[in-house]
Amino acid sequence: MKRTNPISPVALIVALVVGGCSGKKDHDDHDEHDEHGGEHGKGGAHDEHGEQKGESHAGEEGVVQIGKEALARNGIRIGKADGGRLGGGVEAPAEVTLLPDKVAHVTILVPGRLTNVKASLGDKVKRGDVLAVVESVELSEAQSAVTQTQAAVDVAKKNFDRQKELQTAGIGARRNYDEAEASLRRAEADMAAAAQRTRVYGGSSSGASVTVRAPIDGEVVDRHATVGEVVDPEEPLFVVADLSKVAIAGRVYEKDVATAQSGAAARLTLQAYPGKQWDGVLDYVSPRLDEKTRAITVRMTLDNTEKELKPGLFGSLTLLAKAGEAPHAIVPADAVQRMKDGDAVFIPDGPESAEGQKFKLVPVAVGTKKNGQVEILSGLAPGDAVVVASAFVIKSELLRGELGEGHAH
Repeated sequence: MKRTNPISPVALIVALVVGGCSGKKDHDDHDEHDEHGGEHGKGGAHDEHGEQKGESHAGEEGVVQIGKEALARNGIRIGKADGGRLGGGVEAPAEVTLLPDKVAHVTILVPGRLTNVKASLGDKVKRGDVLAVVESVELSEAQSAVTQTQAAVDVAKKNFDRQKELQTAGIGARRNYDEAEASLRRAEADMAAAAQRTRVYGGSSSGASVTVRAPIDGEVVDRHATVGEVVDPEEPLFVVADLSKVAIAGRVYEKDVATAQSGAAARLTLQAYPGKQWDGVLDYVSPRLDEKTRAITVRMTLDNTEKELKPGLFGSLTLLAKAGEAPHAIVPADAVQRMKDGDAVFIPDGPESAEGQKFKLVPVAVGTKKNGQVEILSGLAPGDAVVVASAFVIKSELLRGELGEGHAH
């Protein structure tokens, strides 16, 4: 029989300890794997949700954030509230006209023939720029008169000097001296008048050409000048106008005269630009009623840096508020949203960030509604920033957040 070696007690104890530790390590590794696996599973779900996360998020009450892409995709636009009054507004037919002190009808004061035309329609000119040159027989005659009177002055001066010498020597008659002095003064006056006439005609001290110059800075808006044609003072050769500002002339009829006051807020709309408007105040109200039209003329001056307001365009001038009457905010009808507690608008809540733009719900009191516009009696002031387009999208996201769906897909 083969004999086996017995296991010593010490070796047995060591084996049990090592085996126990190894089993615990395997168990811990398994638990760690399960734990990481669980975290990975959670992270995967979070990432998956994050990839599909919405571009809007409702946080504090009445505030919603819209992502940049959603802003552009939904056409959400921020503008400024206009100022005025819609209730009781009086509409008057209106026309864009040139300001009287911003237009010049360029004429000549002497008949002649155009020999050179330098300015064309649409040219920008400065005061003093040459527009045209005219040769004139009448100017030539005026120049001759200057020459003749100059000669008369020379003769009278010599006679006066001679009489003065005789008078000094005590051998000349006082009467002759006085007559010589008077003749000299008359000759000098005649020469001055002839020279002045030449200057008024636009000529120089010599030559028969009249230089036609621009009297103001502006643009050539009309031209009646062709080389070779005979012109006279009755017809303007050019019309130069400064179009940086224009006048809006309206006619307010007799029944509405009481509403037309200087300083009253007014709004212009033009047939040529549907949906566009220009706001200002009346700076002139005629003190006299036209007997034929039974209307008074009112005027509003507007900046025209974009050159959209072309003289001759027709439209409507609406008087929004009386002079001294505080204007109300006026916004597009789409800006006002009906909420459970009443009407409201959305305003930007802070500047736009990398995550998008936050909007805040602001309750408002609504007044008159007219032509797609709404008058805000309280809650919003003229000039305040407000959402003017696609406000309903923000409303939908806010309601979604209140229902517990913080993300829009």
